[in-house]
Amino acid sequence: MSANELSPKIRKLIKEKGWKGLNELQIKSLSPIKNGDNVIITAPTGFGKTESGLLPVLDMMVKENPEPVALLYITPMKALINDIVKRISWWTEKLGFIVARKHGDVPQAEKVMRLRKKPHILVSTPESLKIDLDWSSKFRTNYRNLRWIIVDEIHEIIGNKRGVQLAILLERLRSSFGIDPQIIALSATIGSPQRALEILSGSSRRRKSVISLPNANKEFLIKISYVDGTPEIDRLTRLARKIIEEIEPLSIIFVPSRHSAERLQEELEKLGYKEVMVHHSSISGKIKEHVEELMRKGKVKAVISTRTLELGIDVGDIKKIIIIGSPNTAYSLLQKVGRSGHSEEEVSKGTVITTSRLEVLEAYSTALNALKGLIEPQEPIDCPLDVISREIVGMALSGNPLKLSDVHQIITNSKICRSFTLKDTETITNYLIEKRLLSWKNNHLSIGPLFFKIWKFNKNDRKWWSREFSEFFTLISDSDSFQVRSNGTIIGELDSTFVYRHLRVGDNIRLSGSTWKIIDIDDNSGKIEVIRTETSTNEVPLWRGGGSSTSIEVLNTLRDILSDKKTVEKIQKNVILDENARMVISTFFEKDAGENLPFVENKIILYEGENEIIIFTGLGQRINEAIALLILMELTSKISLNSSVKISPYGVAASPKIDVVGLLSKFDSKKQLDETIEEAIKRSPALQEKIKEIQYSLGVIGKADEEDALLISEAIRQIKLSLDIEGLWDIIEKLKTSELRILTKKLEEAPAFLVEELRTRPYTKPWIRDSTIAITNTLKGYAFTEEELSEILMLPHKTISNKLKELRKPNNKTRVFRFIDVDTSEWRWALVEEWKELIDNDEFKESFTPLDPSQPFLLQVRTTEKSQYVSFITSVKEIFSNPNNILSKIPSDELYELKILPIAQGFLRNFSPRYYFIPKELIPILFANGVTALQRLEGIE
Repeated sequence: MSANELSPKIRKLIKEKGWKGLNELQIKSLSPIKNGDNVIITAPTGFGKTESGLLPVLDMMVKENPEPVALLYITPMKALINDIVKRISWWTEKLGFIVARKHGDVPQAEKVMRLRKKPHILVSTPESLKIDLDWSSKFRTNYRNLRWIIVDEIHEIIGNKRGVQLAILLERLRSSFGIDPQIIALSATIGSPQRALEILSGSSRRRKSVISLPNANKEFLIKISYVDGTPEIDRLTRLARKIIEEIEPLSIIFVPSRHSAERLQEELEKLGYKEVMVHHSSISGKIKEHVEELMRKGKVKAVISTRTLELGIDVGDIKKIIIIGSPNTAYSLLQKVGRSGHSEEEVSKGTVITTSRLEVLEAYSTALNALKGLIEPQEPIDCPLDVISREIVGMALSGNPLKLSDVHQIITNSKICRSFTLKDTETITNYLIEKRLLSWKNNHLSIGPLFFKIWKFNKNDRKWWSREFSEFFTLISDSDSFQVRSNGTIIGELDSTFVYRHLRVGDNIRLSGSTWKIIDIDDNSGKIEVIRTETSTNEVPLWRGGGSSTSIEVLNTLRDILSDKKTVEKIQKNVILDENARMVISTFFEKDAGENLPFVENKIILYEGENEIIIFTGLGQRINEAIALLILMELTSKISLNSSVKISPYGVAASPKIDVVGLLSKFDSKKQLDETIEEAIKRSPALQEKIKEIQYSLGVIGKADEEDALLISEAIRQIKLSLDIEGLWDIIEKLKTSELRILTKKLEEAPAFLVEELRTRPYTKPWIRDSTIAITNTLKGYAFTEEELSEILMLPHKTISNKLKELRKPNNKTRVFRFIDVDTSEWRWALVEEWKELIDNDEFKESFTPLDPSQPFLLQVRTTEKSQYVSFITSVKEIFSNPNNILSKIPSDELYELKILPIAQGFLRNFSPRYYFIPKELIPILFANGVTALQRLEGIE
């Protein structure tokens, strides 16, 4: 098919555009789209993908004049909508079709007009589509006429939970109106186009076609530059100077976080370079639009951005892309650099500025993969229950009668949830009913009473755990943050991931120009209490945002590079290393290459220091995260809660030392490994992060109950999916067969460039905020020794001992005491509130039953550590028959110490039982316990 087969109106507009005709991609797309196939169109930026998908649809609309809404154009970002509407409107204004946009910042007048004058084409986001299906009953019915759905920039959402949400929303559209709209997906850079198309197609009966340009001659030119990142105090200045050298107006400078964007602009201005602006998600929509307009008009030389300018917004003629730090993935590198040189003929130019030696190698490996087309595949998480729950609740919120069978059909029609059974659907639905997000009404599912308590319209009526109503419809959210306060004054905010992984009570942080000591972390309300401190000892380096991790594909290429000492001579013409970067690689082969490298020759290297180990694997973040979980669990179970790990794609550092070889060798089956990792996750900060992420979707407010099996198991499942447990088991099996070796060396022998990379990462610490709950829950209904509690709770004995001594003191909500088990001569701990049940327990009754209850003993008590002993001579029989005779003479309800001694001098006095921090009411039973122990020791019959 050629452009001549398009309608005269469309051909006329093509000429009016000044085009010579359609390009190869646009011609290639005509037949599959006009034949009704579901298609995905992939090509580099600047090849006209938007028109490739749009023009065949407009041609069919001209010929068929369909009822509105005929075309739904979905884009992943609000910022893209205005740009897309302009591009589409150029065509539709001349063809007589109405185009409307839908997102949260659209003026009210425009919203009203959309309802009065139904658009033929609606440009929206997945979240806005959800609002329509869940809530907008007036507009929702217009979707019954839907014929086509274009999903732009599909690579942006297909590999995350938004992709799951969109797949189910499309199934809801098909089910609600009995339609099968044609799907047209557009993507610049994607590693698995066929899989993405399958997910979007779901239950659609249409044929599927992948349209691409395998021989697309788009040229990329990637430069890798190195700026020495030490000393840290001068790093930003040197980085800013290098950026000024690299800028070619108009340039986009991509940075890893909003914080670094603001700091970099500040530094550039200090150096006198003021024609630079900032564009990120925390900036208002109006300001971002203003920045974009200045870019289009050429009134700014460069813009610093996070990811908000990564997608295809038309912001003028971009000459160069500058990326700060490693791009981590070929996908990310191509996506960013592809924003420059927008036309087919232009060269897309990008400079990656690195600040460490390892980043140089990593950036070079990434560039090679990008130019070879080795793009990382994107696979969405398998059927996440938080997304499923939101869609079930959304169906109920829509007001349409909803049966369980309807819910199950829609969920399983999605390719992401094909394995979801009817029992699974019943389980999650019953759970939501139990949590009161749903309810049964007239044999149909309807919205439950808790829904409008969580998601509220009135901001002034919100509880600390409530959310804005609009948040229900989106899975996009900035990471939750903790508010940092000092005596009621707000100091600032910290990313919740940073808090969970790296901060604990007692740590120092630098924030708002001062150093603060953390005295309390309340993860329930999201508040951190601090006090000012002058010391910087134990200061945790401030970490903002995470970003993606280096892909395993890049690591594999890096491994190949490290195996070839002629790398510098083999550099491709499209990859330029500046003098500093070239020197880094040359020096690396002169000094660092050789037997100390863990990436080659099937070996892992373990470096041991005095109180630290570093294991370099080069196996990628997902395997190293799993190894770190096992190490952290072993450390916190057997050595100390004051343990930590550092994790990177290259290795794991741990403190204190641990026998890693023995740890990995103890697993005899993958099942055992899997179960152990599940236990390790339970004490990992990742579990708290995941619970916070999913709990509101499941109707859990406030602090999550540890007994909530579904919530906890789903959080653990999602974390496990982010790990490569299969890969770790393969490593363990290879270690057993010596196919893979672990070499042990001294820490000072470790390659400096790898150590540097790990040293820059903050420690990840176990999330055991307080072992009180775990201990008191375990003690309910029984009495345990410290050793037994240590084994049950998998906490170090010292930790258990210290916590029990703390819990026996007054003012503890749940208090404990200890007594002697006369059968084993061990001290056991129990709950004060259960003392009556304890002495009646057949297992412990003997410990409170003296052989001779009439034998007198000396009872000594003191109320404080410095007070004098008050002494009584009494017997167990007497103290139980008339307890007030002694208790009334003790001036305090609390004792610091209670001691029982034989009246006669002798060896037994050396074994006199002592009890500390005792409520007065326990004096009789502990006197009985001490007497019983002494009589058993003496052997009275």
